[in-house]
Amino acid sequence: MQLFWNCILSIILLTAITHLLLHWVFYLSTLLSAVFRSDRQSRRCSSMAMAVPILSVIIVYNGVLYTIVGTHINWANLFTVNPLTTTITSDPFIWIAFIEPLIFVIVNLFKCVCAVIHLLTAQSDDSIMLRISLGMNINPKVASEVMIIVPVYNESVQRLVQTIDSIAANSYPKSRISLLLAFDDDNITPIYETIHEMITDDHPNSA
Repeated sequence: MQLFWNCILSIILLTAITHLLLHWVFYLSTLLSAVFRSDRQSRRCSSMAMAVPILSVIIVYNGVLYTIVGTHINWANLFTVNPLTTTITSDPFIWIAFIEPLIFVIVNLFKCVCAVIHLLTAQSDDSIMLRISLGMNINPKVASEVMIIVPVYNESVQRLVQTIDSIAANSYPKSRISLLLAFDDDNITPIYETIHEMITDDHPNSA
């Protein structure tokens, strides 16, 4: 059981220090971008006046935290013995250095969970199409009704067969698809009879 908790603590520590290092690199790149990528000199000066003091403090702050956290991790005994070189009883203030990166990790994990839940439950057309592109199952109740108009003018029967088969093979819920065949003749022609027979329930790829 102690080994299990050591592994959990080691994962948390590695996540915290990795996240802290990524934040340090992000803030540093943001500072350099604000200083050197402004188009006009006046804008560059104002950007430097605002960005340099703020981001410098953040970079120093994250750098100090990174150093404190990194020097108190027992790198040689991660996942085995005690992942920390100190204990909360001997050095209780060390845990203050872990609070900030762990909060960032928890917040970002919460954002990821919310994004996944939104992807699975959202009823917008964009979310539904994204789920279809990812090969996920779609609840017919949340899918929008779609009417597909297929013109039947001078196309060959083979071309129409390919079009209708492609519609039938789509992963969009079939109960939410309406297929409208637009013929240019009011009479019942052989092509009309062929198409009608092709899309009946007896057809294996019926839409």
